[in-house]
Amino acid sequence: MRPAARPAAPLAARPAAPLAAPLAAVALLLSAAPLAAREITGTLAYDLRIALPPDAQLGLDLSSPTATTPLRQPTRGAQVPLPFTLRSDDAGPLTLRAALFLDGRALWIAQPRPIPEGVDDIDLGTIALQPHIALGPDTLLDCGGTPVALRVNDSTATLHSAGQSLTLTAAPSANGKRFTDGATPETALRLQPDRITATLRGQSLPDCTPQIPAPLLPLTARGTEPFWSLTLSPQDLRLETPDAAPVTHPLPAAESGNGTLTFRADGLTVTLADTLCHDAMTGMPYPVTATLTRDTALSGCGGDPATLLAGAWSATELAGRPLRGNATATLTFADGKITGQACNRFFGTYRITGEGIALGNAAATRMACPPPQMEAETALFAALSTATRFDIDDAGQLLLLAPDGAPLLKASR
Repeated sequence: MRPAARPAAPLAARPAAPLAAPLAAVALLLSAAPLAAREITGTLAYDLRIALPPDAQLGLDLSSPTATTPLRQPTRGAQVPLPFTLRSDDAGPLTLRAALFLDGRALWIAQPRPIPEGVDDIDLGTIALQPHIALGPDTLLDCGGTPVALRVNDSTATLHSAGQSLTLTAAPSANGKRFTDGATPETALRLQPDRITATLRGQSLPDCTPQIPAPLLPLTARGTEPFWSLTLSPQDLRLETPDAAPVTHPLPAAESGNGTLTFRADGLTVTLADTLCHDAMTGMPYPVTATLTRDTALSGCGGDPATLLAGAWSATELAGRPLRGNATATLTFADGKITGQACNRFFGTYRITGEGIALGNAAATRMACPPPQMEAETALFAALSTATRFDIDDAGQLLLLAPDGAPLLKASR
């Protein structure tokens, strides 16, 4: 039996330091082990000569395999390079994610930086930030456990939450920006330098915390008949085809549309759309639909299929039947690990293959529960042990599929 993970302790921030000192000096307690805290230092920087707005906010997430502790702190007009110091009592492997925000929107982000296990202090050196390129919503918030995704411009904000998609219009505000749908009960959003709040159909949510998004780039898209492969990095794009030498161009500026990004370079046009795509040969789902136009338009899929799985899901059907009574079954996919609970808590692993998903054996606690809950657990474990493919249906639900395509599990966020 594997013990339940201990939650991260609250983040304890020191009093504000002068701007010449590190902006982030905090204690991150991610483990109950009685070890001396180790210091993790580094500097955030980017090469472009672009000044940070005075209301920009620094974001750091320090994650262990079981918990993430966030830090959000105003930059108070400071400019890059921005030094930071973190302290952690966790001697295990960690991951640092970093971003610079304005009104909750990530302006600059860094690739996740792994931190090896050990108790020694570590200097990560300069962590390069890249401009955040968003495909779809450009602002991700956690409002007291309720995820809210936004795309904001000067006159409107498109809000996605709890299966709803609403367009809000800018409204007068004495401080910051305010958007509303003008309905009763109201859905509204207020963006202030030190506070972000949201109301969904009259229900006020807890204050919202900006979330650090995963970098879109590097991204690889591929198509078949004819075969082509395109890789976009923060520096360039590279096209490979079987009958010609690879072609490389500096990455052009992205043209943002309604859920699309377009890159144009010397007669080559690449359009990425935030729509589900299925590989023509394997049926594997991908998060991005890609169109490559040179002489003719060619279609393909791109992005990492694992991003479709990532996050928490609640089962709505198991073995083709709804759950009985008050039974529940949850599962969460993150960084190659799957956790969840039906009757018992369980822990396992997963990996994405070229054509589907491979789920490792799960370990679980051992408790007895009422029959409907035990029935749900048995069906859940059967689904996890049998599934070889996954998909996302038109309603955004996760499907785990048997080798013959039969649905073993259906789950919603």
